[in-house]
Amino acid sequence: MVAIRNIIRNVLGIKSKESIEDGIRRKKNNLIKKLPHRKYSVYDLKRDLNILGIKKGDAIIVHSSWRGMFALTITPELLIDTLIEIVGQEGTIIMPCYGPKNEVFDVDFSPSTAGILSEILRKKAGSVRSTFPKFSMVAYGKNADNIMDSHIKSTYQFDEYSPYYISTEKYNAKVLLLGMGKKTHKITAFHCASYQCSKNIPYYKSCFTKECNSFVLKDGERIEFKYIDRADGCSNNRHQFYRLFNSISKKYICHPGYSLVVFNAKDAYNAALDYCMNGGELYTHKMQ
Repeated sequence: MVAIRNIIRNVLGIKSKESIEDGIRRKKNNLIKKLPHRKYSVYDLKRDLNILGIKKGDAIIVHSSWRGMFALTITPELLIDTLIEIVGQEGTIIMPCYGPKNEVFDVDFSPSTAGILSEILRKKAGSVRSTFPKFSMVAYGKNADNIMDSHIKSTYQFDEYSPYYISTEKYNAKVLLLGMGKKTHKITAFHCASYQCSKNIPYYKSCFTKECNSFVLKDGERIEFKYIDRADGCSNNRHQFYRLFNSISKKYICHPGYSLVVFNAKDAYNAALDYCMNGGELYTHKMQ
């Protein structure tokens, strides 16, 4: 199977750090760019986010692929400013903001490798970045501190102290997917649910057994950080992720080079929790 996947990667010219799925999407986008396609302005974006229910006071978890938004004729900086404008002073924008290395993570200076939009939000004055080496997040807005501060207590990146869990449970966050299309297996709320199940379900307990060591640099201090991760060989069962994602209510506007998908994070969490509690397996379990 590995040999076949390597042949596919070579034939399609998939980059070393991208999945086959992401590589195919990149090539598809490059092809569409060369063909006539509609362009979208900041006014289109504001209108469509309003149609999808994004409003003042919302907490929004944003996952993005800027290259998947190539039909949007604005800068990434303006896109971030537009999101902040829409949710207003009472709202909060939250994004993944992990660094290039898990072994050493500088909260203040490690650039985000979660995409250009995440890096722009990280650099914005007033933003707050969470202290966790494997899956740091960044937030901007009224509740940024409350959502980010507890991550340093986390044992796992999506446990009850994580920004993802807190924004979902306490602030009823909405998830906004930008440029990722209607079909994706990258639904982080599912990981929050599966980890909660590891406390009393043997299958999920066996998934979270990898012990990791890191150093976090923050405010001039070097802090030793120990955490756990999924065991080697325990990867997303994409079929089940797709199926669960299709089962939850969502709104979307998707066109070539311009896709917006919105759903309630708690709906995704509850769907995964119910699936896991009833014997479903979210991961391919190939540990030795």
